[in-house]
Amino acid sequence: MKTPFSLVSFLVLLSLLVIPCLAFSADTVEGRIQGLNCVINHRVCPLDYLDPHVALESDFVLYIEKDDNYFLLPNIPRAVKVRHVGKKAKATGRIHKKYQALEADMLEIESNGKYQKVWTLKGQVNEWEEWQKNFYEGTRDGS
Repeated sequence: MKTPFSLVSFLVLLSLLVIPCLAFSADTVEGRIQGLNCVINHRVCPLDYLDPHVALESDFVLYIEKDDNYFLLPNIPRAVKVRHVGKKAKATGRIHKKYQALEADMLEIESNGKYQKVWTLKGQVNEWEEWQKNFYEGTRDGS
């Protein structure tokens, strides 16, 4: 009787260890950074960050042309997305299907056939913390 119980216990323990790993695995999606309005309305998209159409776009998305689908990238600053409009990109993070969004941990842009990391969530958080530290240190001494 002990053998089945220990086997069941082992399987339960194994599933408890494996399921969290699967639940938090990152998704990677490849596409192009494009304006949200142009993708939704099937209009001319900005060719690059100098294109005047960029000013008309409220946000930018990762557009997957082969599926005619897109993902919002809500936690990546607009300025970062604008810089890379029209370029092939790869975003890694968690997909939220309900909102058609990808909560990114990293954004990579293709350059000369290789992907280059241009933004990370960790880098963004570190930058913000450094800014706060400098701001509050400057206000303590009266400057």
